[in-house]
Formats: sequence, C-alpha cells, structure tokens
Amino acid sequence: MAESHFYCLITLVKKLLAAPKKAIGLMWLLSLGLHGLLLMLPTPSPEPPIAAKPVRVVSLSKQPVVLPTPSQAPQKSSVARAIASSQSKPLTLPAKPLQPPKRQTPKNQTPKPQTLKPSPPPVTPKAQPNLENAVADFSQLAKAQPGCKTGEDCWQVDDTQWRAVASRLTQTLELKGYQVGKLDDLDDDTGIGIYRVVASNGEKTFLHLLLTDRGTVYVLDPKQLTREQLEQRMAG
Repeated sequence: MAESHFYCLITLVKKLLAAPKKAIGLMWLLSLGLHGLLLMLPTPSPEPPIAAKPVRVVSLSKQPVVLPTPSQAPQKSSVARAIASSQSKPLTLPAKPLQPPKRQTPKNQTPKPQTLKPSPPPVTPKAQPNLENAVADFSQLAKAQPGCKTGEDCWQVDDTQWRAVASRLTQTLELKGYQVGKLDDLDDDTGIGIYRVVASNGEKTFLHLLLTDRGTVYVLDPKQLTREQLEQRMAG
C-alpha cells in the first residue's frame, strides 16, 4: 500500500513539473514530500499501564499508648551523678596576695657613677686698702699738693670750701669700707674739722681738715691734734 502511495506522489510531481509556469507547484511538491516521509516512518507501540500497588492505612488513634514506668526509666551512672554534683557547686579558688611587680633592670647596663658637684670656694672678703693709700688716691684725683714739710700724710688743695672737701673725702673712705664719724665738740666756724676713721680691723685714725689762706689742708694722724699742733706741722 505504501508503494502505491509513493507511486501516486511521483505521478503528481511529474504533472506539476510539466506546468513550469505555476509557482505554486513547487510548494505543493515540498509539502507532499514531507507528508510522504512522515507516513513512511514506523510508529512506536504504546507501553502497558503500570498496576498500582495497594496501600495499607493504619489508624493511630485506636492503638493504646504505652508510657514508660519510673522503674523502667534509665538510671544515671555514678560518674554522671558525680559530674552533675560537681557542676552544681561553684568553684572557689584561694585568693593570692597581690605582689608589686618586680622592677626589671636592663641587662648589660652599668650604673652611672654619681658626680659630686664641687663646692664653691669660700668667699674671702677683699682686703681693705691702706688708709694712707686711699687718701693718696683721692689727693691725686683732686690734684692736691703736699701741705706739710715734715710728713707725707698731709695734703693741701686750693679749694677754700673745706666742708665740701671734707664731704668728698669722707664719701671716698666710706666706699673703701671705712667707718667715718665727725667729732661734735668742735664748731664749724673755727675753720677746723676732725673725723674719726675706723678700719675693718678696728684700727682708729683721725682725719683733720684746716682752712688756711692758701686753701684747705687735711692731715691723717693716729692721735687727735689741736689747731696749734696742725699749724706747727704746716710751718715746720
């Protein structure tokens, strides 16, 4: 039967090819060729259906529930009871006294020697200049001349204001460390003034100032001199 169908298809194709002007003939040729191929393919046979197995349904509500009795409950072993009792009790550790951390000294380090600062040398007071030299320095600055012929501790200046000369001279001696004090038993109008000069060692000297017609004369002497003694020293 398949061969008759195939023969019919070939005859139909020949007829279509005989009419080349018909464009649709080609379409029919392709469609018929495909249908012929499908008819020639073998068709598979259907598989038999799988038989369903019976399922047994059990009702749980009708079966009794058996609970375990206390005697049937599993008993804990002695090891488990010991572990449980040890876990229930809190662990207490003995308190250790706190110790201060030890101070670690660096290795290979030698202690530095302590250097003692040298004590400052004792301050020694400056030696007080000689009284005669101090008066001589003042006389040189004041351009004084020797006022007496018999002694070197006698000078004369042209200034007739003996009080001004006495003020400058006593200030110079005080700056040198001498204590100078005027004797109050003489009147300034007499033209004579006597001062007590005390050195740092306690040595006393008297400074005499006398107003003359040539200026002011001043004399140093360990003893207090009178006016007549001063005039004699100047004349001699």
